Amino acid sequence: MRTSRRTLLAIGLALAAGAAGCAAEPVSPSGTASSGAGAKKLIVGYSVAIAREPTFEAMIKTVEKHVKDRGGEVYVADANFNPNQQLSDIDSLIQRGVNVLLVAPIDTNGLQPAFQRARDKKIPIIVQEGKSNSGEYFVNLVTDNFEASQAAAKYLAENGGGPAVAIQGEQIADLLITRKQGFDDGAKAAGMQVLDTKFMTQNTDAEARGFAEQFKQRHGGSVHGLFAWNTLAAVGAVSALGGSFNPKVVSLNANPVEVEFVKGGKLLATWSVVPVAYAKMMVQLAQQAVDGQPAPAKEIHVTMPRIDKSNVDKWVPWDQQIAQPLDVKFETRDGKTYLKTDAL
Repeated sequence: MRTSRRTLLAIGLALAAGAAGCAAEPVSPSGTASSGAGAKKLIVGYSVAIAREPTFEAMIKTVEKHVKDRGGEVYVADANFNPNQQLSDIDSLIQRGVNVLLVAPIDTNGLQPAFQRARDKKIPIIVQEGKSNSGEYFVNLVTDNFEASQAAAKYLAENGGGPAVAIQGEQIADLLITRKQGFDDGAKAAGMQVLDTKFMTQNTDAEARGFAEQFKQRHGGSVHGLFAWNTLAAVGAVSALGGSFNPKVVSLNANPVEVEFVKGGKLLATWSVVPVAYAKMMVQLAQQAVDGQPAPAKEIHVTMPRIDKSNVDKWVPWDQQIAQPLDVKFETRDGKTYLKTDAL
């Protein structure tokens, strides 16, 4: 397993500062409030792949607010894309006496020894994007990345975005592989030719811009569409547009910069990972786990809605979403349990 800081689970633009800091050790909790009647106190350990990333920052802020609002404590551990560090982080969280674990894993299988130590202490585990066959969890949360990538390809084709090119993540983690598979499947189904594909290994907007410049030199105006697998890919691609190279660009994540690109006409559309609604769901599930209540399902799916010019004005800034009360609902579709949310 690689231990470099390459993109494994990054799903956005790593440039915002310090919402949770970047220390590898769990940080101390602060602030408490009264919890609901009959609910046990939450002591949450949250292990993230990288805290200095806007999507995770939004999730961390959401978890901290809504756990502390009910009298609980939150410890955040930042693995900084180091799978060995994440293994150590989870052990540290267990040692601190947390009573529920939230984990956004870099390598799900590699974390099994730490997960087993948590299970031995009867600590429930809520895992984000874990492999469903890699262990027993209280619940596994699965974002529909394949479906969103597939939809992005079809949307490009429907809006004159073919032939297309793609900037994908390095194929070393499930999330990145899934997004490529979804895009390729959607392009094939739509009959859209994919002229060229590049793979990001550094996960910087400069790297993505370099790829877009290569597309421009090699294919020029024959490129009508461009798929960007995450926010940084979108930022780099958009910065290279100009002259005869003006493909329609779609992306995944819908971080605030992408929303602004949609408003300004630089992005055709972006698909949102709804981080605040997702994190609120984790808080509710954590409370149910600690209280001994079952999850609505062992696997809960999260749909990624499309943001385009028709609905971009309905997007609510993350801080405003975080401030709204916890109100989590689920629904069943096609035999699967989904988070029910109108958030973009």
